[in-house]
Amino acid sequence: MKRYLVDSIENMRDLGGYKAWNKTTRYGRLIRSNFPRQLTADGISFLKNIGINTIIDFRSRKEALMHPSPAVLKSDFRFYHLEIVGGERIPPSPMAVAVSYMQMLDATGAMQSFFSLMCDPKTTGILFYSDLGKDRVGVVSALILMMLGVSEKNIIDDYMLSAVYLDDILRYYEQISLSDEREVLVPKEVYMERFFDLFKRQYQSIDFYLNKIGISPLKIQEMKRRYLE
Repeated sequence: MKRYLVDSIENMRDLGGYKAWNKTTRYGRLIRSNFPRQLTADGISFLKNIGINTIIDFRSRKEALMHPSPAVLKSDFRFYHLEIVGGERIPPSPMAVAVSYMQMLDATGAMQSFFSLMCDPKTTGILFYSDLGKDRVGVVSALILMMLGVSEKNIIDDYMLSAVYLDDILRYYEQISLSDEREVLVPKEVYMERFFDLFKRQYQSIDFYLNKIGISPLKIQEMKRRYLE
């Protein structure tokens, strides 16, 4: 995993470098991030130089209207808005966090489109983001890494990095939030552990889930070929 401090974007990092059986996830192919509010010419050049040509915004329509993505993302890259509903709302309790993550999987159109873009021969690299890049992006990252064969421990470790990189932002949100919301703002290992438990009860395996949303076994094998080395 590499963290990229592109234009001081706090939570931008590569999903490369994780062990997956006898292989490793490739660098420069999949980058997760919080909302890149502004990007300089140097930031755009950096993303292009490492191979990113596709940008995906998982935020809700309301979020995207309130805080539009930088125009340069839409003009210089293939840009897609794939709304995943739920991540913009704070779960009411710690027990509800994993349930909210499961509900994100119901955005089958967005999920199907995302994994189809991963398979698209025109895609050289994807940057995907939500507001803070910890919940919606965390769930999608977990699905990607599960599909590629990364261990649950390493997926949880990747998830927990958001607590480190967003520390200042999360501290601010804790100060202005209601007391019962503060408990669920910061990522905790147990949230992803519960998500895994719920996921396996409902879908048994990541391949079953992907097949259910229209991603064929052939496409799954193609993604493993493209994103592992």
